[in-house]
Amino acid sequence: MSLRDAIQVSDSVLSKQLSILEKAGFVKIKKSFAGKMPRTSASVTGAGRDVWAAHLQTLREIAGGWRTASMSPYRRYDGGSHVGA
Repeated sequence: MSLRDAIQVSDSVLSKQLSILEKAGFVKIKKSFAGKMPRTSASVTGAGRDVWAAHLQTLREIAGGWRTASMSPYRRYDGGSHVGA
């Protein structure tokens, strides 16, 4: 399965996003031909792996904070007033 098919985007959308990631140094792009068909390969760089790992950790912290927050509808909001009180 191709990356395009896996993430369900058009060639143009994928190309644009990969170009942005390449300029940031997060992916390396290699263009070649298989016969007459153009092929583009993308691989994650070390910097890309580091940024991705930090992004995932941030998402885990956000999700963890949400799970551990009080589930009461009377959670503190806006400097001490209570929602639902």
